[in-house]
Amino acid sequence: MSKPKAIIHIGPMKTGTTALGYYFSAATREGILPDNVIYPSGDLWFPAAGKIVKHNALFDFISDETNTPRFRKTAVQTPSAVEEKVRLAAEFAAGRGRGATVVFISETLSGRKNSPELVTMMLKYFESITLVLSIRSFAASGMSFLVHRIKDWRIEQHDLDLLAMLRTGGENFGERFVSRIERWKAIPKTTLVLVPYFEQENDGYSSVDRFYSLLTGSPAPRLAEDFGSKRVHPSLPLNSLKRLISVKRIGHRFGTRSPLAKLAQLLFMRILERDRSKSMYSGFGERNAAKGDWELTAAERDEIRRAYAPSYAAIRKQLGSTANSDEWERWFAAEGV
Repeated sequence: MSKPKAIIHIGPMKTGTTALGYYFSAATREGILPDNVIYPSGDLWFPAAGKIVKHNALFDFISDETNTPRFRKTAVQTPSAVEEKVRLAAEFAAGRGRGATVVFISETLSGRKNSPELVTMMLKYFESITLVLSIRSFAASGMSFLVHRIKDWRIEQHDLDLLAMLRTGGENFGERFVSRIERWKAIPKTTLVLVPYFEQENDGYSSVDRFYSLLTGSPAPRLAEDFGSKRVHPSLPLNSLKRLISVKRIGHRFGTRSPLAKLAQLLFMRILERDRSKSMYSGFGERNAAKGDWELTAAERDEIRRAYAPSYAAIRKQLGSTANSDEWERWFAAEGV
């Protein structure tokens, strides 16, 4: 029996991976995927947090509980348990005949330096592995990271000063991202595919179709439910971010053990859950700057563009002739480079 192929979307976070997980989970339930495309779920994977199955447990094969991301909503698994699920998925796919491909979505992998260990394990069960890495605007990536810091009560992020955050820590986001590309490309017996992520795409199927076309060369089959007009995790509006910052700033003044700090934390979490629910309900059809989204000034964008110019050049070099495609030219044009 021949081994199947595997394709893994390795992230990074905030590049449509939840939309991908949503789509493939729902498409598996509806039975609309081709027979030779397998998305491990149910008995082929670990229990999901809700209806969206993603494969972030792959991270556990090369990690341990001490450095598992705080945002994980599913149980941490042992390396042997992860390998067993990978084996089961590959065995199931092999039963579908030659040309079967197993799809994994695991955005937590993109920054791991010991990722070759995971690939070595998976190559025991798969004929080949394609790694898909999304390239997102450095300014937008930084904004997302700063917002995550605001939404985490434990982190003392008390402002929206993106430039100050990007200046800390020496190596900038762009340099780290390019080093990730080089590290993944160096893994033997794998193919790394870079795909652009567009900030202003208003159709939930955009990222899905781009990824799905790597599997079959065609757009993804449409779900029976309304998926295309909604964004799974729309951003919080500016007024919400300001409320969270104000409450966090006040709460942190009282120290971690003060009753007033605990009360402020409860208020913070209530605001966060309420505003997140409102944003998810409205969807990104209602999200625009006129209604209060956080946007950078032209001066801030120009400064980030200058600071990241070497990183943009490095990405063009990694893309080679692909950088001249219509899609990538559109992405670089949107970046103003």
